[in-house]
Amino acid sequence: MRRRTPQSDRRRGRAGEPRPLLTNGKSSGWSSDSTAKSMSSSGQCKSTSTATVRLPAKPEPAIEVVAGGLFDAAGRVLIAQRPAGKPLAGRWEFPGGKLMDGEEPFAGLVRELREELGVTVRAATRLLRYSYRYPERTIWLDMWLVADWSGEPHPHDGQALAWVEPSRLGEHDLLEADRPIVEALRRSVHALVFSRR
Repeated sequence: MRRRTPQSDRRRGRAGEPRPLLTNGKSSGWSSDSTAKSMSSSGQCKSTSTATVRLPAKPEPAIEVVAGGLFDAAGRVLIAQRPAGKPLAGRWEFPGGKLMDGEEPFAGLVRELREELGVTVRAATRLLRYSYRYPERTIWLDMWLVADWSGEPHPHDGQALAWVEPSRLGEHDLLEADRPIVEALRRSVHALVFSRR
């Protein structure tokens, strides 16, 4: 039986201990018995191990949303409550919805208010457009003031509707994404009233 000596232990390295990894007679790092390494025909060290690399999830594209401000003869604006079964059910928002792929904002506004409320929009002007980041998604909200429309709004999606004075919108549990609209509406209504004096 061949006896192991401290010198042979140093040459070979004990099992599990790191030992020099030689390439062309020169040390090029350290290896251990548990590391899967092999030498190529050219004498270069190559790894035979594989690893699973998890790349960050690709962010979802932003959702394009259009909404409309409908006013009655008393100057109140219409808001809708999200029905049960939908995300953020029970919260209030301005009527509207997602744009279809390639759909122009005004065309989307006309379609959404017809589908959601049964009204016909003939003219509207953009109030503002901005992005809002929810934890799970980003939306771009395009808010329009409807200047000319016909029909009586009815809740076609089972949602509650309310006519609210712009100055009292803060009393309702509006979606966070819709809150910038509140101040913009106050300014626009104030400017409209002032211009009529």
